[in-house]
Amino acid sequence: MRKLRIFPIHEGPALRSDASTRTTNPYEQLDRLPLYLETCEGLEQTDQPEKADLIAIALPFSQWIAEAPSIRKGQHRCLTAIHSLPSFRDPALRPKHVFICGHPDFPGSEIPEATIFQPVVSFPDDLPRNHPIPWLFDETFAPSPSADFCLCGNPADELFRAVERVASSCGSLLRADPENPATTIAQARLTLCVWNGGSLDCAFYQALALGRIPILISDARRLPFDDLIDYSTIAFHIGIASEELALIPSILQTDQTTLNAMVTQGREIHRRFLSLTALPAQIVRILATRHPSASEPPRAQHEFPLTDTAGHLLDEPRMFAHLWRQLAHTYPADGTKVLLFLGAGKFLHRFLDAGDPWKNQTNIRGIADDAAQSGQTFAGYPLAPPDAFPAHTFNSVFLATDSCEKKLAERCRALFDPETPTLSPAQLAAKSPGECSPPPRTTQPPSHGRKSSGRFMRRLEGLLVCIRYGDYLSWSLPGNLPHFDRLVVVTSPDDTLSRSIAAQHGATVILSDSYVQDGAVFNKGKLLNEGFKALKLDDWVLVCDSDILLPIGLRRRLQQRFFNPECLYYAIRLEAPIHHTEHWLTAFESNPALRSSRPFNRPGANRMPWGYFQLFHARECPPSESGEPFYSEHFPNAGDVDYEFQARWPAERKILLPEAVVHLPHGGEGVNWTGRTSRRLKPRPVSCYPPSNSNTPGVPRP
Repeated sequence: MRKLRIFPIHEGPALRSDASTRTTNPYEQLDRLPLYLETCEGLEQTDQPEKADLIAIALPFSQWIAEAPSIRKGQHRCLTAIHSLPSFRDPALRPKHVFICGHPDFPGSEIPEATIFQPVVSFPDDLPRNHPIPWLFDETFAPSPSADFCLCGNPADELFRAVERVASSCGSLLRADPENPATTIAQARLTLCVWNGGSLDCAFYQALALGRIPILISDARRLPFDDLIDYSTIAFHIGIASEELALIPSILQTDQTTLNAMVTQGREIHRRFLSLTALPAQIVRILATRHPSASEPPRAQHEFPLTDTAGHLLDEPRMFAHLWRQLAHTYPADGTKVLLFLGAGKFLHRFLDAGDPWKNQTNIRGIADDAAQSGQTFAGYPLAPPDAFPAHTFNSVFLATDSCEKKLAERCRALFDPETPTLSPAQLAAKSPGECSPPPRTTQPPSHGRKSSGRFMRRLEGLLVCIRYGDYLSWSLPGNLPHFDRLVVVTSPDDTLSRSIAAQHGATVILSDSYVQDGAVFNKGKLLNEGFKALKLDDWVLVCDSDILLPIGLRRRLQQRFFNPECLYYAIRLEAPIHHTEHWLTAFESNPALRSSRPFNRPGANRMPWGYFQLFHARECPPSESGEPFYSEHFPNAGDVDYEFQARWPAERKILLPEAVVHLPHGGEGVNWTGRTSRRLKPRPVSCYPPSNSNTPGVPRP
């Protein structure tokens, strides 16, 4: 680990004691934060700021209450000093990282092109994002708990209210005191932390320090220092879907021995990683292990947003609800503005199915489609050719597609007045929900959801079919295999390339030609069911494709989440470049951050529970209508078997994970559903990958 050069800037009165002197004043503890940083192993001070890797700015907290005006002046003087440094005047010399130890009002955003470590400014992806100050408490401060839950978060947030309904239905509940949340947290056994992205609420750290168990309710993909902390031993992390909130009652029923062990481990984790004294050392550790010249690739400009403005994952039901609210607000049924839909494809089917109750409150003229005939209807709306809708009968056109908006927009301009306003799903999805008011709805009694029993993932088995896809498998298998306790690859006896690659890396190989039996062209269901026979099927199973790259750290993150075994989990799919794919894959192997440079588009294909990523509990999988325990064997090609499988779960039990896989392209949708016909990649040389004898750290291979 290389040493970092640090250049300290101290503004304000001198510190009254060194870092080893104990104090109970939390503001004085914060004053010492720069001392904790400057004395970390792996740091050496420099008096040449242009050569510094890290600039540390100390602005004393303890003087803030009594001398706020003078401290604010000191902040601006400190900013002036920073901007005058040669390293900030010369972009080539500008340091990447600034550590600010000061009041949250410090205007860190005025420091350009630097990663700021400060309570209200962002952290890099592998550090705690917007880390609040984790106040220190003496363990004797915490009394015996008198309630089951303490709820922390924003009471105005819809998710907060949903959590409150579920928790209050199964136990005694306290709302955290906004002025002194620690006092309320100490009075309850479990702390419900509703995390809306951004800053991980301070209540999470306070609960650990006070010997309480956090229940983190969030779609967050990463948690602070999750490469070192096994959060499943100190907290329950569940998602925000109603079927996952239904796990809260089962958490309350956890046996006391397990809870006591989590309390002990939580205090130890807080002391080692998340306390004021430990936090700077972890930041230095991460920065020092990075290569000095490493750079982040440019972030992709997504056609569709991945999250809403509150930071929650935007799955299709939530996105459709968001779109309908806006349409009903702008084109109310009792208003004068009229909307015309253009395009009657699969997207519109799904969109109208999700339209209750808003579609009845929206003024829709009808649906125009080139293939329509006069007199037809579509879900109760008039369906006709575009020329059946004169321009004076509507005000705007809604482009009913999530995959070819540009082409449909061009068609709209050719059909109607070029000045006719158009609305697209991507345009509306990117609009803040706060920019429009929801339509009036009938008040219904709150639903507490079903009481389900949650489980941590202790074992993960994988299954994929690879027939004449050995060129893709050579690129995907080396990175995917470590996520699994066992991975089964089903291939045909004559596919020597796939067989040799799977065997080289230690995957279990199943040979079968059942996919062509009974006149079928490619019965993928039979192949998958052959593969299931080689699995233990005692915990979780992930079915994916051989042309999919799973994200690094996936297994670790899955193990730290509390799952509902009655749900089907899926992920977002990004596309690798279709041109020079092998060149991109070679670069990706050395810099996995290239994943973030791939745009997200076509959510109707790439944000769905299709066969590229289907995660489920083997013992809770609903059988098919024809009796097969897993995949149906009644489809002669690979086009519908994964769709039928996911349709067995109701919509509310299909949960989007905050994960993104990368798909290696090989042509248009369906091009290989009857067997491989697309172009071939240049296979990755097998000799470059030695056989793997170990799995993810701490996860033994069978």
